[in-house]
Amino acid sequence: MLGLIGWVLLLATTVVATPPGGAFSPDCLVGQPDTYDSSQASNVRWYTVNLDMEPVERFKKIAADHADGIREGVDIIRLMLDGLFGPMAMEVIEHLMDFAHETRLAQPYKDEITGMSQASGIPVAHLTMMNMFYELSRFCTSIIAQSPTGEMFHVRNLDFGQLFWWNTTSRSWGMTDKLKPLTINLMFLKNSRLVYKGTGFAGHVGVITAMKPNAFTLSMNAREHPDVGNLFQWFTGNFSDAHLAMWLDREVMEQANTYDEARDFVKKAPLMAGSYYILGGTRPGQGTVITRDPSNVVNERFLDSNSTNGWFLLQTNYDPGENTIYLDDRRGPGTACMIKLGQNGVGASGLFQVLKSKTTLNKTTVHTVIMSITLDLYETFIQYCPDPCWFL
Repeated sequence: MLGLIGWVLLLATTVVATPPGGAFSPDCLVGQPDTYDSSQASNVRWYTVNLDMEPVERFKKIAADHADGIREGVDIIRLMLDGLFGPMAMEVIEHLMDFAHETRLAQPYKDEITGMSQASGIPVAHLTMMNMFYELSRFCTSIIAQSPTGEMFHVRNLDFGQLFWWNTTSRSWGMTDKLKPLTINLMFLKNSRLVYKGTGFAGHVGVITAMKPNAFTLSMNAREHPDVGNLFQWFTGNFSDAHLAMWLDREVMEQANTYDEARDFVKKAPLMAGSYYILGGTRPGQGTVITRDPSNVVNERFLDSNSTNGWFLLQTNYDPGENTIYLDDRRGPGTACMIKLGQNGVGASGLFQVLKSKTTLNKTTVHTVIMSITLDLYETFIQYCPDPCWFL
């Protein structure tokens, strides 16, 4: 699902995108001084989610710790809606979200949201809204890369907040600013054992990026095709088996035990909105990007050691061969930067340089995740894009 930014930019889909020029030109940092500092990953807090606990208890500490930040995120949404549609809009959405929580949300997510509300004092309508807003606006860059020695890396930039109110002081999007301190890492445990690690936002009960040790890595990017009708059908009781994006990621991590099982899962699950699922495995060659619409697989790409530059896959928010939207070309500069890096440069430091490079890094970039299942590496970094920096 696109959200407001998608609908606006869809007006420009007939124009082939070109990277911004002048001071905003792409700037690949490969070959420049190293910006990777693993110690900065400690700025993102780790939490434990015990899957053996009752769902209502699982996220209470997270919600209590971040209650003020979650409220600030809700206020940004309120500010945007008031500015566009007037104060009645938020009231309507609150009623819809109460209805969704009461009648439409699946377990265990319904009870997990209830528990967060109990711990934080934030209404369930606002927490339900925060969980569903990721269906409406998400732009990302994900990369799978294989080193010459067979080490597997999976990295991504999470971009979120387009048109959620421009902050003239910080010169960035208001929602992007609010999500940075809400970024958290999660360790999901069952029977006192680690099932998987993931990254999400306080106030959400899903994950956006995740790694299951000795099995597979996963990230999900939005597909630039609006599916607003599916959301409407879901509210009216149809399309009831469709999965919300961040919750499906959890289900994959909890139910699939191998790369092949995860691949099969995301190819078959009914979705609320079209998405790209980026999967990496434990062995060389195990890497794929699956393009999904709500019901079917549209396309699948694989790592291919026999093709030129087949050692990596880069996915933003466009189908293979599809023109990027005017004003939003991260795919071209990102691909060029990966080629400049070369396979010999694949590693945490080299890939961080690529994700730190403009326009892959932009004013909506919230955080970067670096994963290597073969090195048991999982790091999350809050990102900032210094001016001059492209606004999308």
